[in-house]
Amino acid sequence: MPALLIATKDDVPSIRQRAAAALFRISPEYTEVACATFLNLMKVSASLGGSEEERVALYAQADFAKLGRPAVPYLTEALRDPNKYLRQNAAATLGKIGPVGKDASKALQEALSDKEKLVCIAAASALARVDPDQAERAIAFLIKAANDQDSSVSAFIGRFLAVGALGDLGPIAKAAIPALSSLALQYDDPLARAATTALKKIEAK
Repeated sequence: MPALLIATKDDVPSIRQRAAAALFRISPEYTEVACATFLNLMKVSASLGGSEEERVALYAQADFAKLGRPAVPYLTEALRDPNKYLRQNAAATLGKIGPVGKDASKALQEALSDKEKLVCIAAASALARVDPDQAERAIAFLIKAANDQDSSVSAFIGRFLAVGALGDLGPIAKAAIPALSSLALQYDDPLARAATTALKKIEAK
């Protein structure tokens, strides 16, 4: 185990990520080390098309989510971290955990008021997944975000992510059909295409 523990502090992000995942699989006693490592890796934007650090942040989300309930307290605390990327990634990871993460519901509801739009959207998407009693509220929030008329780049990204989140929720997001249908009518627009894809997922039987 010493070698894996040392590897969680390696300079290479992917090595730290794999070491943390391996430690938890070996024994739950390494939960704290694994969670701390994942949280550190998630302090950057998560993207498959980005840098190695950004790709690893996305992989760390997936590994973190596999921890299930033991990860929830760490992720809940991370929702209040000063680092906006960590807050966003923590919310996204809770969404991947699903209903087992219901204890984070209150923190996710608070995160809907985060000063960063992308954190709010990630929190809304996660809230709909972890707490069925809050799904209606979360979906209404995502619909509003998808219709945001702010012309800034961050707002457009937020609209795109909100549309994708609604689609990923599937049939439970049927209240979004009118808004998405309207967006889908926009000619040759990436957001319109995303709305069309989301509609197909929501209307799938």
